[in-house]
Amino acid sequence: MIFIDSNVFIALRYLDHPLHEKALKISSRISEPLVTTNIVISETLTVLSMRVSKLLAIQFGKDLQKQDIQTVYIDHPLHEKAWEIFRKIKNKNISFFDCTSFAVMQNLKIRKAFSFDRDFQKYGYELENEGN
Repeated sequence: MIFIDSNVFIALRYLDHPLHEKALKISSRISEPLVTTNIVISETLTVLSMRVSKLLAIQFGKDLQKQDIQTVYIDHPLHEKAWEIFRKIKNKNISFFDCTSFAVMQNLKIRKAFSFDRDFQKYGYELENEGN
């Protein structure tokens, strides 16, 4: 399993994104099942709507429902685990969103993230973005 982050969803959808081609190339060779969270989806919808267009955000949401990507919903236990991770990390620049992703990855024993966010690597996960 590979965890997929919002910056990848955004790069895949937004044709003018500087990482669009790289995201397409990497995604074309991934064969493992993909996992994300409702938080990542919410973040993606918001960024696409606010920075690109509401229409593109809506189309992303519709298309996501047709894809074979497992969505984990952040419930109270996962939120608490994310809160624990957030408190332990000393870096002030870590997002709580990333901590929810880390909590899910820990629970599902996922070691690899398809992300352009180096925080995943910084906190012990392998990145599926360097041609691995």
